[in-house]
Amino acid sequence: ALPDEQLIAAIGGRRRAELAARHAAWRATDRATPPHRICRHDPAYPSGLGERGAPQLLHLSSAVSGFAERVQRPCVAMLGATRASDYGREMARSLSRGLAVSGVTVVAALRDGIAAAAHEGALEAGCASIAVLEHGLDKPPAGSLRVLRRRVQASGCVVAELPGAGDGRRWGARAADRTLAALAAAAVLFEDEAGGAAAHALELAKRRGIPVGAVPGPVSSMQSAGPHAAIVSGAALIGNTRDVLDLLSLTTRHTTDRACTGTAGAVAPGDGSASPGAAAPMRGPSGLAPRLAGVLDHIGAGLDTPEALVGDRSRAGETMAALAELELLGLVRRTSNGRYVPCEPATERDGTR
Repeated sequence: ALPDEQLIAAIGGRRRAELAARHAAWRATDRATPPHRICRHDPAYPSGLGERGAPQLLHLSSAVSGFAERVQRPCVAMLGATRASDYGREMARSLSRGLAVSGVTVVAALRDGIAAAAHEGALEAGCASIAVLEHGLDKPPAGSLRVLRRRVQASGCVVAELPGAGDGRRWGARAADRTLAALAAAAVLFEDEAGGAAAHALELAKRRGIPVGAVPGPVSSMQSAGPHAAIVSGAALIGNTRDVLDLLSLTTRHTTDRACTGTAGAVAPGDGSASPGAAAPMRGPSGLAPRLAGVLDHIGAGLDTPEALVGDRSRAGETMAALAELELLGLVRRTSNGRYVPCEPATERDGTR
């Protein structure tokens, strides 16, 4: 949690001076591109940010024209807990990937958990996203978020309300949520405890009058309480990318060619029969061998560890081979704790609603 300079002073030991010099040289290259600014008097300033209580000026990592181009498309705010489950992160990644190739700009904070997974989904599709910071552009984020920020910055835009290395502290998180809600044409809540920070951001979006949705989760999980409460209160139930597009009242005219740049050309656009939110051609269970479809169904039902999936020890080799094939097909992903999660909602895999 310490700033870099204080961390070096605290644990640098005999190499303190050397590390401080190397860090200063690195920061000089990291700040090579000066920030851009856009205020509410600029014609390109997003209309949602012109409302009362919205920030009057934003600091941008990219040119104003690039930021304006991205916010002219429909924007969806991806909201959720920082301590998200494997299920929640995979849902955020999958839906963001589908939205990105459908012409939608993914907007999320630069935080662990759901927000990080949302940016990763857009990046996997070769599309740009917008990251909203809780602090100034010159304050480096901690840990793996540094790498994620650089990736988002390379293709999309990082946005901050505070100047320089300003530390938002507790206020910064609420301010970032306010900016998220102001930029979005719709907002989706993935995982959060009842009354949590992400639920607060969803409430800000509702007050703006934009459509909101929530992704349901296991009833036994505390992180499902926020989305379930939102659904009871009138939020749309989100199960796949098409549900979010319906929330935006979009059509399939938002295609890969319009949405993405860079590596996006490698993503195959659908022929009209596939889900508009799919990031690749349909690979549903109908086209899988029964042994693979059976393992995929078990994972979706919650048998997500190798031990639970094997069951009969005599079939361990067959089950592990099926898991490897499903990973190669991109239908499942193994998480850092050894569990398997589906890479696409079931309704997008089989084309049903």
